[in-house]
Amino acid sequence: MKNQYIHVALKPVMVSGALCVTYFLAFYFMGTHLFDGAMGFDVFIPLPFCGITLFFFKKYYNNGELRFWQGMILSEGVVFGSLILLSFYLMLHFYFFDTTYLQESITVKNNEMLRNKDLYIASGRTEKEIYHQIEQLKLTTVGVILANKILWFGALGFLYSLLLSIVFRK
Repeated sequence: MKNQYIHVALKPVMVSGALCVTYFLAFYFMGTHLFDGAMGFDVFIPLPFCGITLFFFKKYYNNGELRFWQGMILSEGVVFGSLILLSFYLMLHFYFFDTTYLQESITVKNNEMLRNKDLYIASGRTEKEIYHQIEQLKLTTVGVILANKILWFGALGFLYSLLLSIVFRK
């Protein structure tokens, strides 16, 4: 017997995960470094696919009825499935494909912070805070990057899943 939740969510997870990887690769090949602002928007890619999954579940399963918990399971499944695919690719990328990318990104960010030190001080930070942040940035590992992705995907995905589960329940 097939699990209907996995059956409904599998295609959106695969497409969303592939788009997350494509998003990362597009910025990577454009020369964008890891800590640039646009690299963090990959967290929004799975969100439309959550809605698509709930729409198709409501249309083809359970006689058009979608309970709140079903919406949460399906939406979170899409978000975390996409996260798993992206995280797996990022581990491969950082450990095998381009082992220097993380260190290059850290160096670029540190140089940017040193260049803009006066701007940061004018915005209310102290010089001690800036140098502390530079030192902490040097300690960044692949695990820290993946933990950051997990937290962002989890938090935004949970809130969005709550909203979608309520909206599609009607």
